[in-house]
Amino acid sequence: MRLAAYQCRALTGDIAANLHRLDRIACAASAAEADVLVVPELYLTGYCLGDRTSEFAMSPDAAALQEVSAIARRHAVALVVGYPELRAGAVYNTAALWDRSGALLSRYRKINLFGDEEKRLFRPGDATETTAIAGMSVGMLICYDVECPAAARSLADDGAQVILAPTANMLPYRAAAITAPRARTLESGAALVYANYTGDEGPLTYTGLSVIVGADGEDRARAGDQGEALLIAEV
Repeated sequence: MRLAAYQCRALTGDIAANLHRLDRIACAASAAEADVLVVPELYLTGYCLGDRTSEFAMSPDAAALQEVSAIARRHAVALVVGYPELRAGAVYNTAALWDRSGALLSRYRKINLFGDEEKRLFRPGDATETTAIAGMSVGMLICYDVECPAAARSLADDGAQVILAPTANMLPYRAAAITAPRARTLESGAALVYANYTGDEGPLTYTGLSVIVGADGEDRARAGDQGEALLIAEV
C-alpha cells in the first residue's frame, strides 16, 4: 500500500479554503500513486473552533462532505478527512474514509478525548472498526487515541494492517508525535499514518512531525516541525 500524509497549517472556520486545498493535495497524492491520503484532525473546519464548534457540526448530507466525496472520485484516491459531526443531537470529533470512487466506507468517532476542552465540546465515540482499501485492512484513530495503547490494540485484534490517524498534536507534547506512532506500530504490528498540523492556531502551536511508520516501528517518511509537507511512503 502506498500511503500519503499531509502536514499543513490550520485554516479555522474556512471550509471553502480547506476544500480547495484538499483538492490540490489529493491531485498531488494521486500523481504520486498514493492509495490513500490522510489530512489532520478536524481538517474541514480547523481544530480551534471553541464555542463555535456546534455551529460547524455537519450532518451526513452536508455539502462539504459531498464535495470531499467528489474530490476522492475526481482524483481516484481514498481520503481520510476529519470534521465535527452532528448525530442524534450530539457533536462528535469524527474522521471519515472515502474510497477512490468517492464512496463512504467508514466513520470513526474519537474515543479518547483530550483535555477538558474536547470533553466539553464533543461526545466520545465508543467503537473502532476496520475496512479494506487496496486489498489491505485499515482502521482509523484520531490524535490522542494514538497515545492510548488499547485503541491500536483493538484495531489490531480486528485484523488492521494499517492505522490511519488525523492529529492535532500541540506543544509541549512534541515527544508524543515522535514516540507514540512508533510504539503503537511495534505493539500492534500495523503500520501507522500520523498527519498533523504545523504552526499556530489560536492559542495553540502545533508540533508538526507528521510521519508514516512501518509495522517494524521504523519511520518511512517524517516531516519537520515547521512547514507544509506531503509525505509519501509504501508499507
